[in-house]
Amino acid sequence: VLWLLGDESTADRTFGPEEKAHLAGFLDGGGKAFLSGSEIGWDIGRIASPNSDTSFYRRYLKAVYLGDAASSTSFTGLAGSLFEGISGTCGIEYPEDYPDYVQISGGSAAVVSYSGGQIAGVGYRGAFGAGTNPGALIYLCFPIETIGTNSVRAALISGALDYFEGTSSAAPRADLPFGIALLTSYPN
Repeated sequence: VLWLLGDESTADRTFGPEEKAHLAGFLDGGGKAFLSGSEIGWDIGRIASPNSDTSFYRRYLKAVYLGDAASSTSFTGLAGSLFEGISGTCGIEYPEDYPDYVQISGGSAAVVSYSGGQIAGVGYRGAFGAGTNPGALIYLCFPIETIGTNSVRAALISGALDYFEGTSSAAPRADLPFGIALLTSYPN
């Protein structure tokens, strides 16, 4: 599932009760989700929010909310992570002035950081909540759709799909031809 939450916040409820139940059930069952949005932590990961659900945020988004308005809107994939070598800036397609920043939780790993060093995204593979089937999650603390460069957006989504499905390499089959040849026609 690719779930782009944009710039929703407390008034718009990034995750209402029904949405949280659907996401929890999906991940508990071994689902794989890519989440992106700038105010998810502000809305449900922040204790002072009227929509606060820090337990859900830690258990399913595998993060602890640290703050709003990250030091930068420029980001880089961290070395050794699924996004290594990918860099860009959010807030280009529409203004993004309050991207969240987080710390890892529950076995997640940082995969993206803002240029100021704050964690901008986490990745996790394993069981969620009450589930026993391993699932996977990538959670970016900024809206991917605000990145101004199509190739950067595509690289992030491609990296996520590789993370979810793994890359595959197949050995060539011995019964397939190794080349093509054009020979003279016979009998004519």
